[in-house]
Amino acid sequence: MIRLPYCIFNGVPYATVGGFLGCGVDDRRLGAEPGKRSVQVRVVRAGLLAALDELGVGVDEPLQRGPDVFFRHLGGVGHLGGRAYSCQGRTVHTMSFSRATITGITDISPDCRQYVVELDDGEFAGEAGQHTAIRTDDGVKPYSVLAVDGARVGLMLRAYGTDGVADYMDARSVGDTVQVKPTLTGSLRLQGTDRPAVFVGTGTGITPLIGLLQAYVTGGGGPHAVFVFGEKTREQLLYKSLLEQYELAYPVEARFSLSREDWHGHTGYVQEQLPDVVESVGANADYYACGVPAAVVAAKERLDELDVPSERVHTEGWEDAQVA
Repeated sequence: MIRLPYCIFNGVPYATVGGFLGCGVDDRRLGAEPGKRSVQVRVVRAGLLAALDELGVGVDEPLQRGPDVFFRHLGGVGHLGGRAYSCQGRTVHTMSFSRATITGITDISPDCRQYVVELDDGEFAGEAGQHTAIRTDDGVKPYSVLAVDGARVGLMLRAYGTDGVADYMDARSVGDTVQVKPTLTGSLRLQGTDRPAVFVGTGTGITPLIGLLQAYVTGGGGPHAVFVFGEKTREQLLYKSLLEQYELAYPVEARFSLSREDWHGHTGYVQEQLPDVVESVGANADYYACGVPAAVVAAKERLDELDVPSERVHTEGWEDAQVA
């Protein structure tokens, strides 16, 4: 167990894994042991949990949103927006990993692959919409799951050529082993199946939404779902055929958008479709959004303009910090 402190530097809250303060300045001025490795991460309000998770640090209770709550989860006294907060430290634990075997690989697009990963021992703990993490020599990175089935999870990763963990996975084959986090975490969860649901995604943000859609239509027989997905080109429209199959089997409506290619469907951004969607299913539906941070924030802002209550809009929670 380690205690994670924070400090403020130029008005920005920072957290450091390692048990001592760090904020991008000389660690020795902050009491760090010479030569001891520190990991700094810029953290802004709701982005804290995702940032810590990405670094392999788990918090022993969910972090709440808002600056007045944000600082209470870390030790010390901090300042945000000109206000000072005295804080009681929380104990956090380093993330545990288990060995798992890749039992299936499927190409989804020219640069995206789907993986089925099975734990060598035990089962995954969590639910659709949440994420695991993969640890390699290049670091640790969280990835949302497509599905959870006991000892198995489905993942979908895009290899960028500049992402050490994703590129590592792209070079794996069936039968290879990887280190994964068996405890799934994250705030994007299915809220219920008693009312309509709208899933808004871009890029690989479709991954947790597919899992949520599956849980929605099979777990409780949700009355109606609209799935809005956007990409740049037709070649990158992930899981289009799967979503069309959902349309045939369940009360699901799939809508697609391309931002950089003219075609027979909608051309533009996903948030441009939201007025029609809200008019169709109502403002009291649950709206789930995941994907490129700018797109998620734009979708949230459009839903607010359309009078959708904020408690009906569900995201991973870190996107606003990325576009601030």
